[in-house]
Amino acid sequence: MISTRSIGFIAAALVAAGTTTAVCFGDALSVAAKSATSEPEAIASAPFGASTRPVDVLQNAKPWLTALPNGPESLRGKVVIVNFWTYSCINSLRALPYLRAWSARYASKGLVVVGVHAPEFEFEKNAANVRLASKNLGVAYPNVQDNDFAIWRNFNNEGWPGFYFIDAKGRIRGYRVGEGNYAESEQLLRKLLAEAGHDPADIPVAPIPAKGIEVQADWRNLGSPEAYLGYAKATSFMSPGGIRRDEASRYSAASQLARNQWDLGGTWTVGREFATLDGNAGTIRFRFRV
Repeated sequence: MISTRSIGFIAAALVAAGTTTAVCFGDALSVAAKSATSEPEAIASAPFGASTRPVDVLQNAKPWLTALPNGPESLRGKVVIVNFWTYSCINSLRALPYLRAWSARYASKGLVVVGVHAPEFEFEKNAANVRLASKNLGVAYPNVQDNDFAIWRNFNNEGWPGFYFIDAKGRIRGYRVGEGNYAESEQLLRKLLAEAGHDPADIPVAPIPAKGIEVQADWRNLGSPEAYLGYAKATSFMSPGGIRRDEASRYSAASQLARNQWDLGGTWTVGREFATLDGNAGTIRFRFRV
């Protein structure tokens, strides 16, 4: 299901102190422009420089936040999808319905989905945060933490979400970075399972639903990019006086907001990667088109 809305406001009223962060990866508007004028790129072979022994890389990886039931050695002889993701990235989140569905559909045929959590931000390096996010997002398949990007470098990955399709002989047979091409991806994994002697013909290919934040973007009509509240990446902030870094400050609403501009109301401390409400009440406004 695709949700489309015209120009409007996101206006969040916050009560009690808390931390709010809006983050993700990539240039959404350039992706949208490309998607509106061309077909999605096909799944490619392994990127240049990727390990020729990806299963060995996973066997030596640690720590596992959600362990493989029979240990990393059990990956040998299995068809494996490796997904590089990070829990605060909207692009990663919109891929989760497909990964969860494939894990459920094809586990009996020898498929293993492995999440590699490679953090974009410092707070995503905290194992407790990742475990909580994984639980809330229903990421029950094996998941390994890659804070130092060692697995990322071995796979020569290029972004979130990244997908690697590994056959039962341990070879990377397909690679894609970014959203989309899910039907083609499922056909490839079915082919790899059949090659491994686990014909999935008795499993129907059915639509995979999504809801809430995981609903796919309407790329042809998208008019707003990712938004960041931390000063390291924040743009188009319109409260008078601008952002005051790392100190509690009183902010007021702008007289008006054009598309993709935002402001704060109330007392906030804006850090490098987050904004914390310090008073009893506050607001965030963002004018958007999606």
